[in-house]
Amino acid sequence: MKARGFSPAWSLLFLIPFAAGCSDNKPARITSAAPSAAVLDSKPFALAGAVVNKGGTVLATEKVTYSANPTDVVSVSDNGECRCLKSGDATVLVAGGGLSSLVGVKCRLVLGVDVPREARFVVGEPASGFHASALGENNAPLADVPVSLASSDQQILRVENEAPVPVAVGKATLRATAGGFTASTEVAVVQTLISKPLLLNDGERQSWTLPAGNYEIEVKVAAAQGSRDGVTIAWLGSDCPNQTEKQLHQIRGHVADTSALTIENPSVFGMGSAVNGYVKIVRVP
Repeated sequence: MKARGFSPAWSLLFLIPFAAGCSDNKPARITSAAPSAAVLDSKPFALAGAVVNKGGTVLATEKVTYSANPTDVVSVSDNGECRCLKSGDATVLVAGGGLSSLVGVKCRLVLGVDVPREARFVVGEPASGFHASALGENNAPLADVPVSLASSDQQILRVENEAPVPVAVGKATLRATAGGFTASTEVAVVQTLISKPLLLNDGERQSWTLPAGNYEIEVKVAAAQGSRDGVTIAWLGSDCPNQTEKQLHQIRGHVADTSALTIENPSVFGMGSAVNGYVKIVRVP
């Protein structure tokens, strides 16, 4: 008996639903290459809007249009090329296939970086007083624009979490960068060796041994009952000049080798006044 084959009509009925299932031309959503962070310059960037179906396939036959608001902050061309015109927040409406999507654009046009020209940091202390700000139009700070820092010498000054950390006595250059602009700060890192109260009775003295290096010495005292008695400063093993009796000393000296620094309340036959104040010894570059 001859086997019965499939008729052409039945074959066509099977193919029609199969073909319909493989071709989904129904718009489901709009995609775009929206900027993930603030735009820091006026260079053009593409939104690349597209209408896609439920499976994410681009529907090339669906035309996409663009419109920006406000137009004085950002401009957009017919093909989705955007450009920031000034700092501000804007949106771009991407539409097509009966759908639309709003894309947020944060324009922050950086025109410079503001940092101190010089700074002085102390080992073991926070780098207080230092600021680094991105600047926009009219030198207005752009508070939400991050500034990256880099040090010329990590052994002297390193950067942790975008903050300077003084490491050792010396000099380094701290560079701050934002939006293609860089500004530099010349940094001196110092170390406080002694910072303490100073009380010397008549004829008493205190001494400290200092290794080779540069030092700033500050001593301030006052005497009882309004006396003008003060203290002297003497160096042993150094060519730093000795200082005559004063109530305030602010000096800077270089020690070529190990030296002894002595602060003395000169004796007035055991009848002089006691002096009370402070001493601060700082090692500097």
